[in-house]
Amino acid sequence: MIPLPDWIPPHTLVTALGLSTAISIGSLILAPIAIARLPSDYFVEDRPSQQSARATGPRQLVHFTLVALKNALGTGLFIAGAAMFVLPGQGLLTMVIGVGLLDFPGKHRLVSALV
Repeated sequence: MIPLPDWIPPHTLVTALGLSTAISIGSLILAPIAIARLPSDYFVEDRPSQQSARATGPRQLVHFTLVALKNALGTGLFIAGAAMFVLPGQGLLTMVIGVGLLDFPGKHRLVSALV
């Protein structure tokens, strides 16, 4: 067994290994489910923007809050995925999930080009 440097507590390595294993297993389970739930024409037709279906009135604040939370989660996952290029974990997959959650102009075109 390779000795750890003194500045790395032993429980940190176990936690990182457990988290990396959980993310790997979770991605193996959730990725096929997410792909199966996509509409059959998702990559074929030019989909209308979701901005046209925006809520009005008092529900607009709830809609804005949920979109902001979704974008914050997507940004966090993208940053975490970038960090996983040098740390243990599924970096590229986490970045793709993060981009999938983000709302930005041209996202559908980008996803279609990547696929």
